[in-house]
Amino acid sequence: MRVHASLSRRLTLIAAALALACFSSPAAAADKDNFVIVPGKSFGPIKKGATLAQLERMYGKANIRVRTEQPPHADFQKQRAAVIFPGTPNEAMAFLSERGNRVESVVVQKRGGKWRTKEGLHVGMGLAEMERVHGGPFAITGFGRDGGGAVNSSVKTAPARELFIRFTPASGRPPGAADEAVLNSEKGFRSDHAAARRAGLTVSVIWWDLAR
Repeated sequence: MRVHASLSRRLTLIAAALALACFSSPAAAADKDNFVIVPGKSFGPIKKGATLAQLERMYGKANIRVRTEQPPHADFQKQRAAVIFPGTPNEAMAFLSERGNRVESVVVQKRGGKWRTKEGLHVGMGLAEMERVHGGPFAITGFGRDGGGAVNSSVKTAPARELFIRFTPASGRPPGAADEAVLNSEKGFRSDHAAARRAGLTVSVIWWDLAR
């Protein structure tokens, strides 16, 4: 009877474990493969209030490296970050708070990855493509100011205002003096300005500050 009871308990535990795996694995896989950015609401499965422990459950510890990284803004100090899918095109950096390991911001900077909004905003996107998605030209801050070269989110009609979107000129295209004056202007410039088009600007940073 004892042998039978022990075997029965073991079979029950095995069945429970298999059931848990069946229910949890698809959800974990769905989180891991979610690369949709919803401005102001989520970055893939990452939502406001997310913690390092939750990221490790979502993506698996093997897909995360915790290290010190530089946020994509020269005025910001280096900060601990959970680097998701490090060294791959899908790499994302989730910067962590000093206390509680809560996610404060999420950044993607690599071309060729899957991260994008439902409208198609992604790293590497050019001005013309972004205008088509947005429905027209938009304002960009001048490169001569702090955090310059970004979508001017102070304008109510700006695309994805809840995100910090920065552009970078194409390499090997040094601007002439007149174009440089436009691109570095303190008042900024429009995406359809000829100087912006000649510079070959493309999205180089998509950054969500979870406090916004």
